[in-house]
Amino acid sequence: TASAIVIGLIATAAVYTLDHLQGSVVLIHLAYYLSRWCWVVAFLGLGHRYLSARNSFLRYASEAAYPFYILHLPVNTIVGHYVIQWDVSVTVKYLAINVATILLTIAVYELLVKRTAVARFLFGMKPQVKDRPVLRPVRQGG
Repeated sequence: TASAIVIGLIATAAVYTLDHLQGSVVLIHLAYYLSRWCWVVAFLGLGHRYLSARNSFLRYASEAAYPFYILHLPVNTIVGHYVIQWDVSVTVKYLAINVATILLTIAVYELLVKRTAVARFLFGMKPQVKDRPVLRPVRQGG
């Protein structure tokens, strides 16, 4: 991972240096694609190293990923339809659309998908396991 980051940084710097100095197109392309592959390898290595642990956030995100992916597009479309009519700058519209889409998608997932058996089935999720009380044998006699 560390070597991929170092090579990626060097190759990225080479791309910008060669481009600025109007270097060979072939060398620019070689450095460009080498840097991209190194960044892919570096991020895969970082993800493997830091996202392999088991914690509550990763469990939640893992279960919510597919429903979030499916739900965000219609939510984004609806939010965008209304926000683009505002008389504000493009930056404000962009931020409003992104923040509202994320928050509304999480809300729809939490309220409609995660808690209902039919929606869980339609999104290919496992049935929700309810916590059951642990039954312990009762000792009789003394």
